[in-house]
Amino acid sequence: MGKSTRTRKGQNRNTRPRRSDNHRRPNSQVSRTRPRKKKIIKTRLFLVLFVVFIIFFAIGRLIWSSHKNAQAKKAQEAAQSQKSIELMEEKKRNVINVAVDAAKGGINEGMTAYRGSQKEKDINLEIAKYVKDNLSDQADINVIMVRSYDEDMKLSERVVYAKKNQADLYVSIRLSAQSSRNDASGIDTYYISPEDIEYDSLIKDENKKTVSIKNSNKTKDSDESKGIQTSKNKTNTGESAKKTSGQEDNKVSDKNKEDPSKDTIKEVSDKPERLNLSKLLAESIQNTTVSYVEMKDRGVLEKKFDILNFTQMPAVIVQCGFISNKDDAQKLENEKYQQDIAKGISEGVLKFVDEHRAQLIKDRINYR
Repeated sequence: MGKSTRTRKGQNRNTRPRRSDNHRRPNSQVSRTRPRKKKIIKTRLFLVLFVVFIIFFAIGRLIWSSHKNAQAKKAQEAAQSQKSIELMEEKKRNVINVAVDAAKGGINEGMTAYRGSQKEKDINLEIAKYVKDNLSDQADINVIMVRSYDEDMKLSERVVYAKKNQADLYVSIRLSAQSSRNDASGIDTYYISPEDIEYDSLIKDENKKTVSIKNSNKTKDSDESKGIQTSKNKTNTGESAKKTSGQEDNKVSDKNKEDPSKDTIKEVSDKPERLNLSKLLAESIQNTTVSYVEMKDRGVLEKKFDILNFTQMPAVIVQCGFISNKDDAQKLENEKYQQDIAKGISEGVLKFVDEHRAQLIKDRINYR
């Protein structure tokens, strides 16, 4: 009984050796692993926050870039829209309005053909229609038909109609004729210089027609009053003669003091300098027309008559042949010939426009 129990062979339970510090390693290891876990958690948290920041940064940059792209797209669209508007305006500005006028019409039949089968007004209109068809195929040409059917139009009506529709060129188509002979033949084209145009006088003449009717009664009254005053004037002839002679001398002396060149200088300065585009148009049409048809070339002539006196824009009159001549009349009555001469006129207009478009656009200030 006195012996102590042994837990292991040769060892007493009571005398069990005390554990050394080495036996506590598990506890020491646990205590050492705790700060490492905290570092891991902090690292992971930092990584998560960094990833979140990257994600938000990417989203923000994407939104900003999309907004910037939207603004750039709007600016590009606005620039394209402005550019398209400018192109449309330039395209519209480059379109040349050509007034094609078939002379005569209505009760104004003109001359009758040699065989009496067709009248001048009808042949003019047929050629003018073919010219319109040829020019209308061009995108940069706008045709204005002054007379599209058999109607009588005054000279002033034709001029005002062309100006109202902003015609850049005026091409009058008509025929020549001889009253007492029939030997003359061929094609010629007429023009006048810009300084010879009398558009304002045409409008004033039209206004005077209405004013003269209103003033007709006034003139009668004035004539009667003049008859009453004649007897009084006879008695004072001597005194009036002296007064008038003295007044005239004073007027002459006053005029001598003034510069006589002022009036002429003012007239010249009021008229803008213009290139004679009518002459260039006439030459172009004459050259191409005689190359399309077999008819005598009578050349280009400068002459003040008919519509040319009043058209402010460059204008020509194309005399397509002599209706009083037998050979010319037979050609003018032929539909194929009418088409050919219309092609010649059309090609002359197009050639002129291609060569002088810039001058035409610049010259618009004088008639638009």
